[in-house]
Amino acid sequence: MVMCLKYRKLLLRQKDYIDSLRIIFQEIGERYWFEFDEIGTDGDHVHVFVGASPKWAPSRIMQVVKSISARQMFSEYPALATNYKHVTIGAVNTPWLLGTHFNHFSVIVPTPALTIGAYLSTWSMPDMDVRTEYYPEGTGEKFNASDFVIGLSVARSLTDHFGIGGSIKYIQERIWHSSSNSIALDFGSIFIIDIWNGVRIGAVLKNYGTEMRLKGRDMYHYHDPNEEIDGNDENIISGYITDSWMLPLLFKIGISTDIINSKRFKWVVEIDGKHPSNNYESLDCGTEFEINNMFFIRIGAEKIFLKDEEISFCSGFGIRLPILTKPCFDYAFKDYNDIGVIHSLALEFGF
Repeated sequence: MVMCLKYRKLLLRQKDYIDSLRIIFQEIGERYWFEFDEIGTDGDHVHVFVGASPKWAPSRIMQVVKSISARQMFSEYPALATNYKHVTIGAVNTPWLLGTHFNHFSVIVPTPALTIGAYLSTWSMPDMDVRTEYYPEGTGEKFNASDFVIGLSVARSLTDHFGIGGSIKYIQERIWHSSSNSIALDFGSIFIIDIWNGVRIGAVLKNYGTEMRLKGRDMYHYHDPNEEIDGNDENIISGYITDSWMLPLLFKIGISTDIINSKRFKWVVEIDGKHPSNNYESLDCGTEFEINNMFFIRIGAEKIFLKDEEISFCSGFGIRLPILTKPCFDYAFKDYNDIGVIHSLALEFGF
């Protein structure tokens, strides 16, 4: 009897998985009086020699063995289930610093060949009075500013230990009637080493894109070429040309592992090193405690060793409900020291 994994994913290569599968088959045999003479796997399928009473049809044996073994393997190793991701929709709402606001929306769609994602992030500020040297109390007009990023991402597991991905995104920054835009690329990879409970090494390069420059009707004004001469045209339309700037390129490499990975409790630690083009190098670190794949507690710190900066601490928790769409609610608190604190709420559904 040969049982293939969904999409022929190479999941059954770790010794722990194979040993657990043998134990599960042995328990099934004791319960249903099956005899498993030989059990083997090539990573993407399981082949067994099984004997049973004549009253058992081969199709029924297959159904019993596959359903019970899959359910128990997913229960014992929840990480296996993440390889069969459903369509996932997520949203984040964050009242940002100094009265500004940040929102993020994303959707992830898995396919047999690729995992495809799309996202939209926005930042905005409330209206403010337009003031000039002639009207210091305001002209009666209002202005505001906003940013948004819209992107498309694809990722693929080349093996059960190595995966790559990338994104293309459109960026726009706007203040009143002027704006700038850019197109940029992100690249990333992850490699898994079979030591401890699995060590994951990830690297990402972000914001490799075109230059940005502010343009718009706010740049134009009336100009008198020679104020000492009467009778000339005093209202020649002129314009400012702003300098262009590059997006802040960021290279990040990180490592994480599961200190504890049991059926009911999981403890993950992670540390990231950042090398930005517009600042000094620094470290971020964090840890997560997971209980019954339902409750999550997170603690982290960033800007470690960053020159002339104080370390920022953050914490949060999450709850995943065991119902049809498995909605997950997350809350995060982050301290920016003298600037203030932010509170973030996130919601995720899987279909």
